[in-house]
Amino acid sequence: MIDINLTLPDGYLEAEERDGYLVSKETKEIWAVELDLLNEFIRVCDKYQIKYYADGGTILGAVRHGGFIPWDDDIDLVMKRGEFNRLNKIASSEFKYPYFWQTEETDPGSFRGHAQLRNSLTTGILKAEADYKYKFNQGIFIDVFPMDYIPDNPDEQYAFFSDLERQQKKVWKYIYFSSRFQNHGEGIKRYLRKYFHYLLKKYSKENRPNRKFEKLMCSYNSNPTSFIGKLFFLPMKEKFIWEDKWFETEITFPFEMMTLPVPAGYDEMLTKFYGEWRIPSISKAGHGNIIFDVNKPYTEFFK
Repeated sequence: MIDINLTLPDGYLEAEERDGYLVSKETKEIWAVELDLLNEFIRVCDKYQIKYYADGGTILGAVRHGGFIPWDDDIDLVMKRGEFNRLNKIASSEFKYPYFWQTEETDPGSFRGHAQLRNSLTTGILKAEADYKYKFNQGIFIDVFPMDYIPDNPDEQYAFFSDLERQQKKVWKYIYFSSRFQNHGEGIKRYLRKYFHYLLKKYSKENRPNRKFEKLMCSYNSNPTSFIGKLFFLPMKEKFIWEDKWFETEITFPFEMMTLPVPAGYDEMLTKFYGEWRIPSISKAGHGNIIFDVNKPYTEFFK
C-alpha cells in the first residue's frame, strides 16, 4: 500500500479501462502519489490565497476526462510570476517532509527552470540522468510553472526573445559546470569541472546566469501587457504565448476526486496547443522516460 495522506475512493488503485485505454494498477499508484502532492499544493495555496491554474495536459484532462488523460502520468500547474514568488517565500516552511519544494535555490543542481513539488519517499528519476546519481531530490513530482509578460509589439517581441535565447545559452553553460555536472567525465575533464564548480560558487547569487535570465524574463511584469507565457521554453514557441485576458477569470473542473481551477480561456489555449482537442487520441505518456517507484525512495534506488 502506498504511503500518502490523501484518502482515496474505494477501489481507486485497481486497473480500469478509460476511453478504450487500460490504465494499469501501476499507473494508478503513480496518479495517487501525484494527487497527494496536488492536495498538499492546494492546501498551501488556499491558506495564503495564492492563485494558480491547471496547465497543459492537466487542463485537457480536467475538461475532457474529468481527471488524468488515461495515457498520461503527470500534473502541470501554472501561475503568474508574482504568485510564484509569493509561493517560493513560504514554500520551504509549509511543505514538510516527505513533501519537498524544489527550485535551484532550495536544491542546487536540480535546475529545471520551474518548480517541482516532490515526494521524497518515492522515485521519479529521468532515465537519461539515472546513471549519474545526482544528489538533488528525485522523488515523484508535479510541475509548477511561472508565467511572465511578453511585449505587445511584434518587433519588440522578436528582440526580447533574442535576448532571452542569448542569456539562456549562458545559463546552460553555467549549469553544465555546476554541481549537477561536476562528476561527469573522466580524469582531467572531471578535475576541470570540479575546479570550475569551485569558481562558480564564488558568484553572488544575483550575478549567476540563471538569476540574470530570471530577471530578464520578468522585464515586463511591472507593466503588464496583453500577452503572457512560459518564457524558459526557448526557442520560444507560439503555443506558449497566450492572451492575458484568458486568465482574468477561472472555471472549476473536476479532476479525479478533486477539483482544479482552469483559465476561462481554456478553449483557445487548448486549440492553440493541440489543435482539435475534443476527440481523444491515444498517444505516448508525457513521462514515459521516467523511472517510477511509489514505494522506494530515490536514495534507495541509487544504492
